[in-house]
Amino acid sequence: MVLKGKVALFGMSARGFTSKMNVQITSDQTLVDHCTTLFEAAKSQCNPMFEHIKNMDIHTLIDKDLNLYLHTGEVIFKCEVPFWLFSSKEILVSILQDNGVPEEKTQKLLYHYEGFNRLFEKHIRHFRHRIFLDEIFIENILINQKSLIHKHLSILVGEPVYVKKEYYCYHLKYMVDLMNSYQNFELGFGTYRKNDFFNQMCIFIKQHRASFVMGENFDAIHSNQPILHSTLYAYYDELWNKMSQYEKNREVVEEKINRLVQFHIQEKE
Repeated sequence: MVLKGKVALFGMSARGFTSKMNVQITSDQTLVDHCTTLFEAAKSQCNPMFEHIKNMDIHTLIDKDLNLYLHTGEVIFKCEVPFWLFSSKEILVSILQDNGVPEEKTQKLLYHYEGFNRLFEKHIRHFRHRIFLDEIFIENILINQKSLIHKHLSILVGEPVYVKKEYYCYHLKYMVDLMNSYQNFELGFGTYRKNDFFNQMCIFIKQHRASFVMGENFDAIHSNQPILHSTLYAYYDELWNKMSQYEKNREVVEEKINRLVQFHIQEKE
């Protein structure tokens, strides 16, 4: 351990870390500098556990976003607002226009959308896509809010992007259509958030490949370290399996979402 320019704590042992190893502390500047050099050399050979994503240009963000999905493998996604790439192009355009997103960024996002959908058509036939939706949370949103912030789009655009309640409803309906069209597209519509340790975050996990975690203030982290996304995947796989079969039954999920959407669309009209 090195406190740069101040002190170094180090141990020496032929058998690795043991309780009998020779541990020393020194403030000798030459030795501290030597330990610092050794530490920096070792650090340079390591890969970071994750990459902090904030205020990047949209090209870089889209590349990371698309590369996350480029590899094969099962997908788990959960967020307050369903994943924007699992919406129709019409819904996406309406959301971007309502938020005054510049035409250049809009076109980049639409180009990304088209690329994602080509990959989606390829992957969905072979790999499960599981999407967590919390029934009580969504009902409260539709009752108490006219719009809500879309974390993922906000990070890509670089400023808050809000989704109106009616677009939220149309998005849910579109995801039901995807569920009915693809056997590997699964919706869990229950009350998972009370058991979710990361319920304030949006998480997109590609099995064996990478993770994308979004929080507040347009912050996100991206990781392709196996230990991190394997742990997250195992956690949400277990959370999914703890949901009742009723909450994942296709007919039940479709009926409940359609009833919810129809009520709030009629209410607006």
